Amino acid sequence: MASSSRHRSPCFSAAALALALATAVVVGAQEESLTFIDGHDCFRDLDSTIRSMLDLASTHPELASVSDVGDSYIRSSGIPNDDYDGLPSDGYDIYAMNVTAPWSSSSSSSAKGRMMITSGVHAREYAPPELALRFAEYLLGNYGTDPDVTWLLRHTEVHFILLVNPDGRYVAENFPETSQRKNMNTEEAGGGECLAAGVDINRNFGFMWGDLSGGSDDPCDDTYWGSSPESESETQAVAQYARDLFPEWQRKDDPTLSSGEDIMGVFVDIHSFGGDVYFPWGYADERSPDDDALQALGRKVAYFPGYSLWGPGSPDFDYPVAGDSTDYMYGVLGVASFGLEIGEAFYEDCDLFEGTIVPNVLPSLLYAAKIAKKPFSLVKGPDIINLSITSTDDSNVIKITVDASDSQMANGHSTGEQGVAKVQLYLVHPDDYEEGDVTFDMVPSSEGGGETFDLEMNIPQGLASGQHALFVQATDGDGYVGPVSSGFFDVELTDTTSPTDSPTASSSSSPTNQPAEDPTLAPSQAPMTDNPTTSPSSSPSRDPSKSPSDQPTTGDPSFEPTKSPTMYPSEAPSDQTSVNPSDAPTRSVQILRPTQSTKNAALQPTQNTLDLSASIDTNASDNSAAGPVACSLIIVAASLAVILII
Repeated sequence: MASSSRHRSPCFSAAALALALATAVVVGAQEESLTFIDGHDCFRDLDSTIRSMLDLASTHPELASVSDVGDSYIRSSGIPNDDYDGLPSDGYDIYAMNVTAPWSSSSSSSAKGRMMITSGVHAREYAPPELALRFAEYLLGNYGTDPDVTWLLRHTEVHFILLVNPDGRYVAENFPETSQRKNMNTEEAGGGECLAAGVDINRNFGFMWGDLSGGSDDPCDDTYWGSSPESESETQAVAQYARDLFPEWQRKDDPTLSSGEDIMGVFVDIHSFGGDVYFPWGYADERSPDDDALQALGRKVAYFPGYSLWGPGSPDFDYPVAGDSTDYMYGVLGVASFGLEIGEAFYEDCDLFEGTIVPNVLPSLLYAAKIAKKPFSLVKGPDIINLSITSTDDSNVIKITVDASDSQMANGHSTGEQGVAKVQLYLVHPDDYEEGDVTFDMVPSSEGGGETFDLEMNIPQGLASGQHALFVQATDGDGYVGPVSSGFFDVELTDTTSPTDSPTASSSSSPTNQPAEDPTLAPSQAPMTDNPTTSPSSSPSRDPSKSPSDQPTTGDPSFEPTKSPTMYPSEAPSDQTSVNPSDAPTRSVQILRPTQSTKNAALQPTQNTLDLSASIDTNASDNSAAGPVACSLIIVAASLAVILII
């Protein structure tokens, strides 16, 4: 199997292909209803993007909800624009989608992390809304079959505003010769007397607004910042949604002060083009008070696609941007934020989008989602590069091997210099860990340069028959833990004529009842409040505010959802151990007899089908335990996301 020179992982190439296959456009039952941008059959047009979002919420009502969160300029102002045939005289609604799974835990640290993704801010940038929609489809299509996606949605909310600028998007799609970038507020330019009338939404946010070094006061300029901060309804929709979403306690009265390492939430704004990752500060080439964490975040996000860093102090700091969303989210709301400049053109080539952008950038979004609960701490910890689960001669024992690294994704940054001090394995997600739950300290391997860890684990007594998840997390020499990675294993209980006692711990390691230290280095978080506030109170709560999209919108008559196949199993696998049943049978454990994943069944590629069928090796031994699991098996059955370090 070909290896990647950039990522130095023997599984990455196959994983990237599998990811591209798994995230291709949904067709089949929806094929007749979807329409695409003329000349770009990989990009759903404005109406089909909205329809696909509503379809996802209709197909997955327990995982996705859609809310109307604002209005486009034409709709909010009531001023139609007759210059463009077909542009609705009443404009558009702006929608948000929340993707998350219902989950409850008695652990006090189980409040969900939150991630917010925006796209379509600049109308002519065709690829970003499609990429964000593919990410939503990937999460929904793999819940219950991919262990990382399953735990991620149980512990994280991922919020999308796919089309921030729908009026402008209509013009850019149907009149590409205009190269429409801004919104359709032409009034300040004398009703459209210049070629580039409108307001640049990404210069209209209320942080460093009006700084001439990073914007323009000329209504005809591409970077015109508007009449005042948040003067535009599109900006208001994004900013208010974020204020409702992220905790009030972490808002910053003084942007020169550090946010600290306890903040929750990640914000991502996707643009095109250039192949860059940018992060605060953007208004000037100056380092922020949390530069150490933001530099680490930028490097780890850039690791997957090999993008350049457009950040303070970097040689690729292209130009200042004042009043943009990423500076606002960090400088005002105290949220970890970054932006992506994907691809090579505004009107992106479909071959490049399908073959390079989708498989290489989606892992970056997955990584960011995995650290959303405590980004400025988790980003400094080691990453799980590889996780494998294999059988042994003893059918009650499985072998887990982990490759972890503090430096591989840090790209020379100082947060990657502490080395991997330990790797811990859990049978519940670390956020759900309670006193009495079992955890194992993995043992450094004699091979692997101190970054490979092994464990031969007896299957704990009391596990029910079926599929279970295990979770691994690495800690560096400074005590920072990194993001969680997960894998599935199967247990089959059979009656035997000679019952055995409970299996003893493997000689290679012994389980402990408590981890050596808090596995997430996170303080307990209080439950979400029922009544969010939209402005700071005199005594702000440290609780996250209620999710702004808890209530889905009612059916929209202009976009009735089409029928589409179900993309997830009716029951998700358990990731918790059962409590010693009183009538538990004596067991023979069979592990890693991979049931063929159904996660791609409803996600078919629009053009090419990738053949991955020959990549599974399931040579069974005499006791019916599966044989060694190759890298390719992990991709299909154990955890695609684990291989990608997400």
